Amino acid sequence: MERSINRTRAASRTASQMRSRLATLVSRGLAARLASADEGVTSIEYALIGALIAIVIIGAVTTIGTDLQSVFNTVASDL
Repeated sequence: MERSINRTRAASRTASQMRSRLATLVSRGLAARLASADEGVTSIEYALIGALIAIVIIGAVTTIGTDLQSVFNTVASDL
């Protein structure tokens, strides 16, 4: 049982590290593309698009989290 828990924790840490590395690579790539843009306007457009995408993702995650919480509360109360 203890080994299973340790494996789960190790897998979770590994997945977290991989997500962190991927985020770093993506952000570096985006930063490089923005820095190499010929026109300042293009860089601003990319930044605005990225900000809008982030806002949509945050809103969706917040809504889904609230809905899931209510579903779990309903299931818990029915049990």
